[in-house]
Amino acid sequence: EQLAPGYLSVREYLVKAYKFKGIELYGQNRLQEAIDIWSKAALLDPDNEEIKDYIKRSEIEIRKLKELSYESDK
Repeated sequence: EQLAPGYLSVREYLVKAYKFKGIELYGQNRLQEAIDIWSKAALLDPDNEEIKDYIKRSEIEIRKLKELSYESDK
């Protein structure tokens, strides 16, 4: 991307690579790491609704898990 910032297919390739790496991490229940990777994709393609949805869904899951663990501590 830094070598050819105007070269669209490089950007598209990186977004897809980040997307699939995030999906892999998500499948391993490594939610925060997946969000971190998808956030990189979102920086490259801020209008990508699919990436935004992945991030939002994972953030909700993390919140729910924290709530459940908090409730089980009571």
